[in-house]
Amino acid sequence: MKKICAILVMFLVMLGCGKEKKKEIVMSIWEGTGEEYLIETNSLVDAYSKVNPEVILKIEKIPATDYDTAMKIRNTANQLPDIFAIRNKHMYTYKDSVIDLSNTKAAKVNEFAEAYSIDGKNLGLAMYGFNEFVYYRKSVFNELGLEVPKTWNEFLNVVNVIGTQTDTIPLAIGGKDLWTTYPFGQFLPYLVKGGDNILNVMGDSNDPFVPGHPVYEGYKKTNELFTLKPAGNDPLGYGWSQETSMFLSKKAAMMAAGQWYYTDFMKEAPEEAKGEIGRASCRERVYVLV
Repeated sequence: MKKICAILVMFLVMLGCGKEKKKEIVMSIWEGTGEEYLIETNSLVDAYSKVNPEVILKIEKIPATDYDTAMKIRNTANQLPDIFAIRNKHMYTYKDSVIDLSNTKAAKVNEFAEAYSIDGKNLGLAMYGFNEFVYYRKSVFNELGLEVPKTWNEFLNVVNVIGTQTDTIPLAIGGKDLWTTYPFGQFLPYLVKGGDNILNVMGDSNDPFVPGHPVYEGYKKTNELFTLKPAGNDPLGYGWSQETSMFLSKKAAMMAAGQWYYTDFMKEAPEEAKGEIGRASCRERVYVLV
C-alpha cells in the first residue's frame, strides 16, 4: 500500500509539472495612447497569443497624469513592467534599466531606431508618432500672394508680410495659457541640426547651451520669430480659447497646434471656411516602447 501511495504521489507531481503555469508579461501605457485600438479594435493580446501561446500579455493602463511619476517610482524600486511606453525625451532616464534591442529584427526595420539610440544602443523602439502643424488660412495667403514657407527664413518673411501689410495677426499664440507656447519653446531645439536626440545626450555635454548647440540655436530662432511680434501687441493677454476664436474668425492668419486641432476646427468652423484651412507639418512627436 505504501508503495502504491508513493507511486500515486509521484504521478500527481508529474502531472503538476506538465501543467506549468503560463508566463505573464506586462506592458504599461498611459491612457490616451490609442489603447482602445490596442485592446479592443485590434487586440494586441490576442495577436500575441497566436505567436507565443505560452505567454500571456497583460496591458496595464495608467492615467496620463500619473504615468511619468509611476514609472520613475517603479524604476527606483527596480519594479518596472516588462514593456512600457515613454516619451522619447525620457529615454535617458531609463537607459540603465532596459535591454539593448539593437540586434532585433524590430530595431532593424524601425526608421526611428537609429535617431533615438543612446550610446550606440537601441534601448527603445518608436511606438507611434503624430504631427505638429502650423495651420493657416488659405484666403489670407492668396490675398497677399504668399506661398507656404518651406524654410525658416521663408516662414519669418510670411509673418513679416502679414504683420506689416494687413491688420490680421500673423500667428495667434494664446500665451495667457502657458502650454500654447510649446511649439516654440519645446520643439525648436529639435528642429535644428543635431537636435533630434538633444534631451537624451544633453547630459554628456559640458556646454549644452552655447552657440552652435541645438538648444541655443533653437531659442535663437524663437527670438527671431518673437522679435517680429507675430502674435499681436499683447500675446499674454489672451489664452487658447481666444486664440482659436481669432483663427476661426480669420482675425489671425496662422496658429500652431497638434494634428488633433484639425477635428476641432472642422467642428467649429462655418461651412464656408472648412475648405480653406491649410496645414504645414513642422514636427513629428515620437513615443517609444522600451
